[in-house]
Amino acid sequence: MERIVLNPVKIPYDMDKMELLKGLKTDSKNYEMILEIIENTGEMIKPRAILKWCNVEKVEQGSVTLMGQTFISKLLFDKLYNLEKVLLNIVTAGDELDVLKGKYSASVVDIIKYTILIETRKEVKNYISDIFGYNNIAELCPGSLPDWPVENNQYLFEMIGEASDIGVALKKDYFMTPINTVSGILYADDKDFINCRLCKKSCIGRRKPFNESEYLRIFKQNEINEG
Repeated sequence: MERIVLNPVKIPYDMDKMELLKGLKTDSKNYEMILEIIENTGEMIKPRAILKWCNVEKVEQGSVTLMGQTFISKLLFDKLYNLEKVLLNIVTAGDELDVLKGKYSASVVDIIKYTILIETRKEVKNYISDIFGYNNIAELCPGSLPDWPVENNQYLFEMIGEASDIGVALKKDYFMTPINTVSGILYADDKDFINCRLCKKSCIGRRKPFNESEYLRIFKQNEINEG
């Protein structure tokens, strides 16, 4: 099916526009460093993405089949059971800023790269909405929850095809390089879903509180039904 390469993805590369950096204290020790990097690297950054349309071929209790590949996942079953198409995707912030790690703090450079990744994911969703009319786009990423482990990246890469044209490679442990890269399934009309709602772990990046009733509905109730 149709494969779309966005290289590069244009993002707002500005301290006042990037969501993660908006709350940064101007008197913090890293503020001036981040500001200097952003002001001098606009031409360097090249965030990129691949999208590929995919039919939802079969949905059975606890599993979903896409392009002949069956994924065993209660989460995918719950979220995709009434859909006909989804978008497979790989999104990366790139590694262009890594050359700065000898001059600046590596942790500061990584903060900027992570910010670029967040903004790139937002712009990819905006592109899908503008071009295809999809709204409330949510995403399912291998490894974000135990129900769909990171090993499934190997199948996503096989389905999407060669990712070297956006500078991404899959490692033996099924994680990706460059580090600030994500893969997964994008689908429409699910404004309320976010992985945090189904995750019990404590995390500094938590965006939503754990929702026990939703967790039990998706995972435990399905176990009862299967029994």
